[in-house]
Amino acid sequence: MKKICVIMTGFHSEYARMTAQGMSDQAAALGYSLFFHSYYGHSDPTVKIYFGETNIIDLISAGDFDAFIIQPGVIHDEGVRRKIRKTAFESGRSVLDFDRFCSPDQHNGIWADRENFRLLTEHLLDVHGLTNIWYIGGPKGDPYSEYRLLGYRDAMDSHGIEISDDMIFYGDFWKDHAIKLADMIADGKLPRPQAIACAATVPAAMLIERLTDRGIRVPQDIAVTGYDRFIIGELCTPSVTYASSPNYNQGVLAIIKVHEMLTGRKAESVPLQPVCIFPSGSCGCFGNNDSIMRRMKTDLLEQLARDDLFRNSGMQETLSTAEDLQDLLTRLTRVEYLIRGLHTIHYFICDDWDSMNGQAEAAYRSCGYSDRLIVHTHSPLTSGSRCLLHRKDITEYLSDGGGAYAYYLFPIHYEDRAFGFIALRLTESRYVPDSLLWNWLQIVGNSLEMLRIRSYLTRFSMRRHLAAVRDNLTGLYNKRGFEELSAEMYEYAVLHHEKLLLCVIRLYHISEASRELGFEVINDAVTAVSGVLSRYRKGNEQFCRTEQGVFWIVGSSSEEEYFADYSGRAFIEECRKQLLTIDEKNTIQPEMAVFYEYTGDRPLESLVKTLEFKLSKKHLNDRRHTFHIHNIHDLRTELYRHPEQKWSIEQMAQTVMLSRTHFQRIYRQTFGISASADLINARIKHAKELLLLGNSITVTAELCGYSSGDYFMHQFKKMTGMTPSEWLDGKRNVYSDPTV
Repeated sequence: MKKICVIMTGFHSEYARMTAQGMSDQAAALGYSLFFHSYYGHSDPTVKIYFGETNIIDLISAGDFDAFIIQPGVIHDEGVRRKIRKTAFESGRSVLDFDRFCSPDQHNGIWADRENFRLLTEHLLDVHGLTNIWYIGGPKGDPYSEYRLLGYRDAMDSHGIEISDDMIFYGDFWKDHAIKLADMIADGKLPRPQAIACAATVPAAMLIERLTDRGIRVPQDIAVTGYDRFIIGELCTPSVTYASSPNYNQGVLAIIKVHEMLTGRKAESVPLQPVCIFPSGSCGCFGNNDSIMRRMKTDLLEQLARDDLFRNSGMQETLSTAEDLQDLLTRLTRVEYLIRGLHTIHYFICDDWDSMNGQAEAAYRSCGYSDRLIVHTHSPLTSGSRCLLHRKDITEYLSDGGGAYAYYLFPIHYEDRAFGFIALRLTESRYVPDSLLWNWLQIVGNSLEMLRIRSYLTRFSMRRHLAAVRDNLTGLYNKRGFEELSAEMYEYAVLHHEKLLLCVIRLYHISEASRELGFEVINDAVTAVSGVLSRYRKGNEQFCRTEQGVFWIVGSSSEEEYFADYSGRAFIEECRKQLLTIDEKNTIQPEMAVFYEYTGDRPLESLVKTLEFKLSKKHLNDRRHTFHIHNIHDLRTELYRHPEQKWSIEQMAQTVMLSRTHFQRIYRQTFGISASADLINARIKHAKELLLLGNSITVTAELCGYSSGDYFMHQFKKMTGMTPSEWLDGKRNVYSDPTV
């Protein structure tokens, strides 16, 4: 199943919603999943676009998707436009850019803006006989504005009407420029045209409203046309003449184009909306019978009804009194009915959303999202679920149910504070996120900010307390801090169904080293280990120093091997390496013990005591092991010095004070050979020396501890491949060779 990332903003606009609906219908027909990464940005370029919104773009991992669809041209912030293009075009995937594919030659384009606007202008020319027609477009250089202008020129040129520069006005596809133009006409600063053809319906509606307010009748004094099917044009008086909206068909054709990029084959389109002109009152026509506009009116009535529910839902009061994040997520399920057509909603909250994880100095997160996210999934049909998830696994997590669906991802933020995001799946393609969701998300962000502030105030009030739980030398938590922190982490692990990490590190013999090297060696050793700890920080763990040479690591995670560095030897070996720079005699010995399991019903105090006992036992075993190794080395020296003695495994084991089995295991681990085989090696080595000194085979056998000469010769040949006589003859030949 192909996955397509769509970066599209402004779902409070019908333009974006209709485009998304077309994409969803066509993608479903092809078995593609869509992931809309969006935010509700401001259309007014003078209004600040909070960075918390555009964090949603940082969420995109190029490797998760097969293609990208972007529409940066509708965003006024140049920095954000560059960011979107960089994300898409540096991904190495197929990219469809709405701005680049809307071209006048139509071979690479996805919508015939030029042709449609020509039809609208010709309607004014042919049906109403108007010739003095002005054009008001969007920003100069904008492809949509320029291509519609070309359609206007085509119509005027075909009728032999000369166009002057004072007949063309650039605007913003929105309200302000249309209102200014109406005022200039009403004030007599501009001559009055017969008609004004607007490149968008919103400025057309604003123009009609302003002209009417200033006493100029529409269409009697000035006829006005819009361009796209937009509900505001139907609600104004008179209603706006427009062309069939390109947006739904744009969405359909965009997916078809992406399919061709991915497969090299063209796809069959879902039914497109008809391309035609819908004359209405603003140009002097009546009887508009647009079935799609009727559906849009019905949809608007649904939105208004849901908006009434929203105003009376008490959502702000419900969420603002939440005690903590878990309580807030639970309360959100009570107001999810306000989202039209909701199938499933996923809340992804940064694990540092309240800046309380101790890893950041900033008061709050303003850039990107944390690596670990708290996920709460809920559907009106299910009881919901919660888990922790890595950011890299988001797309896979959303796709886990199989099937081709459209997912809408929106940021949850408060001004520039980034808390996380939501991912929506809706029941039908006609349900697309609207302005109500914008308001809904703002309340969620406000509620999280209230929780964050309360957490901050609590932390501020405890600042003196925090100073009392820190170690002066290292800045780590002291014994009191460890007791409080471990209790909190224990509760957190139980609550979130995670494994609890407890790791104790003790520096043995640090006092002996200080007596020999000076007291400052203690501070140097403690500081060195603290430095190693800081380099090994992962996840949410915290570090503590509870005694002179005792450190604790406290944390939690749901991963099986999350703390592999601690449970292995890499960490402790790094400690030894650093300590050797302070204590060349290697007196200070770091040892560690780790607990990384689900706590079950075991109390924290029991886990701590068990771990301390485990470390003490481990150290004692290590000392015993060292003692035994030393004794075994001495034993081997005796074996090679006196191989003639009647050695037995039992006698050897008794000499080093070990059991027979334990002795044999340690001997083999130490020397890579069994004790029996090593004794034979020692005797054969000694036998060779005796033979070279002129001893007979019988005497040699006896001096090597063999009671039988035959057995000695058998074993000698087995070890050397020759009998003693053959071996000795070989040695004599070597010595008698004059070339040697």
